[in-house]
Amino acid sequence: MLALAAVLAVLPLVPAQAQAPAKPMVCGAVSADDVQEIFSFLLYNSGYDSSPADQRPWGKPSRGATTGIFTSDEKSFRAFGGSPAAAFAANTGINNKGAMAAASHVYIHIPSMCDINQNRGEAAFFLAHELSHLVLHHPEMIEKNNLDSMTKWCESNDCDGDPKRIVASWERATREARNAFQRDIEQQADREARQWITTLTDPATGKIFSAEAGEAGLKSAEEWLKAKGETLDDPTHGSLASRVQVLAQDREQMAKSHTDGLKGKAEAIQQKVGNGF
Repeated sequence: MLALAAVLAVLPLVPAQAQAPAKPMVCGAVSADDVQEIFSFLLYNSGYDSSPADQRPWGKPSRGATTGIFTSDEKSFRAFGGSPAAAFAANTGINNKGAMAAASHVYIHIPSMCDINQNRGEAAFFLAHELSHLVLHHPEMIEKNNLDSMTKWCESNDCDGDPKRIVASWERATREARNAFQRDIEQQADREARQWITTLTDPATGKIFSAEAGEAGLKSAEEWLKAKGETLDDPTHGSLASRVQVLAQDREQMAKSHTDGLKGKAEAIQQKVGNGF
């Protein structure tokens, strides 16, 4: 039987290539300066910057510092699937024979971030979503899920021979299950991003980011795509409309829980007052 590491070695790695904007850019309601300021603010609060460990307000990373790669290059934008932002973790070693990169990074396409987002809250949600992937160790979880899936698949299938043929067969047989796993991962990042930014005060406005920024941002992205004559229903992410629905349902449930909690406290106080306490 072919060693599993040899099979996984032929899985593609996404190249981390991007270029810095040639000059400052202002477009729409959110400028390039806004995007870079918000990312720096979130990065510091994530604990994934290069600050000393005792100065990291939110979590402690298990790998090196994270950097933001800002680009206006259209080729890079298309290479990353037309996404305005994408997170890449330091390699865990499965695909590169044990070598570990010094840092993770978040690729950010300035023109699309400016065009999509109608306010700083929406931009904060998208950037927090990508950082949440790193904080929650999603790249490692996906890699481990793929490894476990391949191991299980090889128990009942012939894994001797051409590694590329084996990987292609495995990918076809397990695509639906792996896509469903990644959709769950994306929803986790959406929830984490929304919960996270609503604990932070926007340094530019002095106000806490809105709990509805995520839903609004995803709707803005959908409108942006429609204006370009495009749609997004990525099997690994789900449709934008489905992600909006999940966030809306979660927010309504949180609001109900909060209301029920206040109601319970009020009833307890009334009972104490009625008992002369």
